[in-house]
Amino acid sequence: MGDSKPGNASARSSGVLQVQKPRWAFWKGLLTGAAIEIPLIAATVWLLARLGAGNPEAPLMHILRLTAVFAGVAALLTAGGIGRLAAYAFAEEPRGQPSEAAPGADLAARRRRAIGRAARAHAVAGAGLVIIAAIPQGHLPETTAGWLALPAAGLAYGALAGAIIGVVCTSQTSLVQLADVWSLAYPGAARDPRDAGCDLAIARVTFAGIPSGTGLAKDTVVLLTTSATNDREDSPAASRC
Repeated sequence: MGDSKPGNASARSSGVLQVQKPRWAFWKGLLTGAAIEIPLIAATVWLLARLGAGNPEAPLMHILRLTAVFAGVAALLTAGGIGRLAAYAFAEEPRGQPSEAAPGADLAARRRRAIGRAARAHAVAGAGLVIIAAIPQGHLPETTAGWLALPAAGLAYGALAGAIIGVVCTSQTSLVQLADVWSLAYPGAARDPRDAGCDLAIARVTFAGIPSGTGLAKDTVVLLTTSATNDREDSPAASRC
């Protein structure tokens, strides 16, 4: 189509279409948590024990079993909630983003915001999960510094786990942008006044975030038709639009 515009056309542009919340975010987060939560919590408790904030003689597998029993359910539900939080954060409209920003830039901004929010929220939850997992191990710290080490390590583990969950729950998501939309007068309107309510438009649709190898183009042109005054399907004008 080049840079030329169709005759009797008026050009306009619009931003990214309303983004839908990624589907199955809670279950994606829960399954991701099932894979990473218990090992990360157990490794954090084991490392703290080696540093003097726990039982240094407890083997890692013993800590892993007790962590699964006492903190497993809470960790899984937390991971599911963080996944849903990341999905809602992704669907929100970014603040301060230019209205005519490229879809790729908008997609990256949404993902960064969702991952950051998931990491911050899970960091707080991680502090509590580490304390829950450390109590059944015995040999709890006797000093204030030792007790502060537990939530501090939980913040670090929680931020890492939350970022991973945010990445998983916002992946495989694409954005659609309408650009260079030209509205046309229906050519039949000059011959038949009944077709005056028919509108045509040519739109260039840009996709961002489509995985490679799916066979979908990043950029395509579509023809849009509407009938503003003839909404009935059995009307003669609607059949001609």
